[in-house]
Amino acid sequence: MNALAVHTLSAFVVAVLLGQMPEGERPQAESKPAETPAAAPAQPAPQTVIPPVPPRTTPIGPDERAIQFQFVAAPWDQVLRWFAEVSGLALQMEAKPTGTFSYIRDPNKYTLAEAMDILNEALIPQGFYLVRKGNFSKVISTAAFFRKRQ
Repeated sequence: MNALAVHTLSAFVVAVLLGQMPEGERPQAESKPAETPAAAPAQPAPQTVIPPVPPRTTPIGPDERAIQFQFVAAPWDQVLRWFAEVSGLALQMEAKPTGTFSYIRDPNKYTLAEAMDILNEALIPQGFYLVRKGNFSKVISTAAFFRKRQ
């Protein structure tokens, strides 16, 4: 196709799209049924699942197995807020981890210390650490944590 033909075709398409082509000169669509390619089965998008939590006014006991995980692609800030609610600990975040946390198909219930270990196993590779001090939990960067320990 030469440059003049491309220019003419482009002007024609623009005129049709802008509705400036006289009705009699508009091309008519053929009445063939449109073929749709066979679509691959759609994969459901992962849903964030945050278990409901009854509010606590005091931290759970050290030996109480009350924390059960069931997360699918949950944002870290939601997971940590959930942990604070279920554990009865106030939450402080010097740093906020990004990304998501998934922990599924585990029927076990954990103590507060065990639950913190599970969370830290996923947080440490991202450069964060969850610590407990009194009645609150705190998320800090691992660099800050180890600096304070020296």
